[in-house]
Amino acid sequence: MALRPFALAGAAWGALSFALLIGLGAFVVRADRNVDRAPSPPGPFADAVPMSGRLQSGASLVRDFGCAVCHADLPPASTAPVAARLDLAALSPESVFVVLRAPVQRPAAGPRMPSFHLDEREALALALHLGRGDTQGEVRRLARQHRGITAADGARIYDALNCAGCHAHADHSPRAAGPPLTFEGVRVQATWLRDFLRRPHAVRPFGTRPGSGARMPDFAMTAEEADSIATFLLQRDVAPPAPFAPLPLSRFARSKLDTLLDRRWSCLGCHRWNGRGGRIGPDLALVASRLRPEFVRAILDDPRHVTPGTVMPQPQLAGDVLDGIASRLVAGQDTGTQRDTARAGYLSLIDHATIALPAAALASTYATHCAICHGAAGNGDGYNAAFLRVPPLAHTDSAAMSRRPDDTVFDAIAAGGFILGRSPAMPAFADLEAGQVRALVAHLRSLCRCMQPAWARSPRPPRPPRSP
Repeated sequence: MALRPFALAGAAWGALSFALLIGLGAFVVRADRNVDRAPSPPGPFADAVPMSGRLQSGASLVRDFGCAVCHADLPPASTAPVAARLDLAALSPESVFVVLRAPVQRPAAGPRMPSFHLDEREALALALHLGRGDTQGEVRRLARQHRGITAADGARIYDALNCAGCHAHADHSPRAAGPPLTFEGVRVQATWLRDFLRRPHAVRPFGTRPGSGARMPDFAMTAEEADSIATFLLQRDVAPPAPFAPLPLSRFARSKLDTLLDRRWSCLGCHRWNGRGGRIGPDLALVASRLRPEFVRAILDDPRHVTPGTVMPQPQLAGDVLDGIASRLVAGQDTGTQRDTARAGYLSLIDHATIALPAAALASTYATHCAICHGAAGNGDGYNAAFLRVPPLAHTDSAAMSRRPDDTVFDAIAAGGFILGRSPAMPAFADLEAGQVRALVAHLRSLCRCMQPAWARSPRPPRPPRSP
């Protein structure tokens, strides 16, 4: 929907400009991400700046852009806070909405407000949360059109995008919303990283921590800026994984692996492949252009070691099978599929509820491993549920849960759905300790408020005879 121009008087516009430039810092927001940019220089990096100069410049740019606000393992920002404090009392909902949706010229120096790929409804929610005073003009019209959107939605989006990392707010705290980048030099391909920094897109559609809703912002970087930062990230001193040479695959072998990925293994519970599958992890169609072959093989072998903090479970497959999967992913898909994948974008922060991470260990385990599909309250309505061929079970369904013995529920968590003749999209969390799985089983019983079938319960021991 095209944004109508606001009919602002000259004095009001001058006051708004002053508030935006002084109170908020210098902003760059891209409303239309399809605007052409200068072509990237040939080769992985431009040759105009020596390597040592690019490394130094990359580290400086990382500080200037405040990348450590979301990526905790990067050099801290050169100024604190990165951007000026938001003077909420001075901003109307219309002012906030204009900043979030209208493009502003790149500043010559100072903080740069990026685009967070907000659609009209997401920007409206933030405007209702941050703005002070009555809504007017376009914001009032949109608020009438989207009556279900409230300031509470904006508060949730503010947390999801880690806005507090740059803009202090009494009701919000900053957090590390992005993934650690220490291993970027051994993980991604140089050309992909450079292009991604210039044109960010959804790698994980609803956050690095699934359900957080975090997004990689678009800073409208020049080719030189992207090259310098990419050089810095790729040159970090980390031991690479073991070498891996992809296997040559016949047409039959490729077809067989595609079928197993689609019908047998749990990969499509979290990832897309051939246009089908979940939206938890990265789309497997882009593995060939994004990741290094040796990293693909390493993460299949031991995901928690290669990528600390990942929720990807340990695949329960033999080494030669993992070799075949890695080879198939590295071979890639057709160009059309990759284009469709890149356009898929982030999931709506209005249509999908973010998942909080509770402090309690058991609740945190459920939120991390189960709520993505089964819902935060166990109602079977997690954000990933809509992308699965078989709807996930509602753990609050006492009729269904009371028919399942605790041993069966335990096996479903530890060994996956396929082994029980159910959906293969349910992965095996075999890396959870037995005590954690038993605790999850007990938690599911609390959600359904039911017990296992009577025939599965252990009989009570006989009472000792009473003494005469």
